[in-house]
This record gives sequence, C-alpha cells and structure tokens, in this order.
Amino acid sequence: MPELRTPPGRAGRLWLLHRLEAARHAADLLDRKLRILYREQDRLRRRARETGTAWQAAWRAADTWGLRTALLGGRRQLRLAARPPTDVGITWQTIMGLSYPATATCHAATTNPPGPARPRPSRRPPHTARPSKPR
Repeated sequence: MPELRTPPGRAGRLWLLHRLEAARHAADLLDRKLRILYREQDRLRRRARETGTAWQAAWRAADTWGLRTALLGGRRQLRLAARPPTDVGITWQTIMGLSYPATATCHAATTNPPGPARPRPSRRPPHTARPSKPR
C-alpha cells in the first residue's frame, strides 16, 4: 500500500479528520447493509423451509398417484397422462447490490386433463376363461 502523505499543519489535521469521518460513515453503511441482508437471509430461510415442506408433500402425493397409474394402467397409461412442457419464469430482486431469485411462476400448457387411470380389461373375464385341456 502506498504511503499516505498528510498535508502539514492545520490543513493536514482537518484532512485526517475528514478521512476518519468518511471511514466511520462507510463502516456505518456496511453495518446497515449487513443487518438488512441478515434480515432478508432469515426471511428466505423460513420461506425455503416452508416451501420445502410443501414441495415434499406434493412430491409424495404425485409419487403415489404415479405408482397407482403404473400399477393399474402400465407404461402406456403413464405416457398418455404425460403433459406437454411447462413454462417456468423466475423474477430476480436486488437488495443492497445482492441479486437473488425472488419469485418463480409456473405455467402448465393447457390441455384437456386426462381422465382417471383405468385398468385395461383383459380379453376374457376370469369367470369365462376356458379350462386347460388335459394332457
């Protein structure tokens, strides 16, 4: 760091006092920024916890329904139930020079929702199946 040259005499004293005041002001601004960012960090952590819990509940429900569909209708029914791509948008926000994702929107393509998954009937009901021939 280069050597700081202080003007001689009273002017130098005033110059140093001005620099000291500017440094104190800068430290106060940084403290204020840190408090604001800590508050925002706490808010976002709470929101992440809440939405994480909701996301896991929705995932469990979707997994249950996917398993039911697979068991009742097979892979073909799963392919038929698949939706077209979804459009996701993220809105960014900036606080004190720090950018972060503030909100997200999700727009599913509009299609006629498929009906409930129904098992495909076998070719013959079990009670009318032919008995096997004796050998």
